[in-house]
Amino acid sequence: VNVSHEDARIHAAMRAVLSDQVEKAELEYAIGSPEDGPWFALCVPRFKGDAKVAAVVSQVDISTRKRVELELARKLAELQSEMTERTLAQTRAEAASTELVRREGELRLAGVVDAAMDAIISVDAGFQIVQFNRTAESMFGRKRADMLGQTLDCLLPGGMQATHSRHMQGFRETSITSRVMGKDRILRGVRADGEDFPIEASSISQFGVGEAKVFTVILRDVTERLRSYEKLQRAAIVFNQAHDGIMITDA
Repeated sequence: VNVSHEDARIHAAMRAVLSDQVEKAELEYAIGSPEDGPWFALCVPRFKGDAKVAAVVSQVDISTRKRVELELARKLAELQSEMTERTLAQTRAEAASTELVRREGELRLAGVVDAAMDAIISVDAGFQIVQFNRTAESMFGRKRADMLGQTLDCLLPGGMQATHSRHMQGFRETSITSRVMGKDRILRGVRADGEDFPIEASSISQFGVGEAKVFTVILRDVTERLRSYEKLQRAAIVFNQAHDGIMITDA
């Protein structure tokens, strides 16, 4: 791995694995500016054998995905801020004008949300779904029209529903408007056909006050990523247990 531009977090992750502190380390990092520099995902799983601790380092260029995520987050923040400012201003004007502006903002935001590659789901103060984009439809196998007014419980395994409800209540009581979720924390979702699958919540946000508050979560299906990781684990075990010498060179 070329470490000439990697920061202290990468070295700390590798040391944690090799010193037997964690099973694996995963992190995403940018070289240079987060907005302009290339992004990489680093995966360092740990393997044990014959009293030795070894690690296989996998580094993947994720620049395209990160640029799309950053642009989506920027557009969402701009549109949500604009909607809030314009709604407050129009509250002092006619009710009809206020409704027109609100609807215009909703349509613009809906266009950005539906174009997103990640699932975006919004719920109201009663935790009932008010937004379910196209990626969410594809991910969970459910139609937006059927999901509006439902709670998130139907998208979660039974054992996670109570825990998720407590987390949402706790987040609502904070003054935090947006929170980036931990990348190492894999959650579980349930598709319409009952299939249980791994998901990752990249962020959660809340806007508005009181009964007008809206919560939005961005989800990603990580099924393929975990399958790739399992293949890497199996390959590393074979490599570690090989009796013959193995040499790896650059292509």
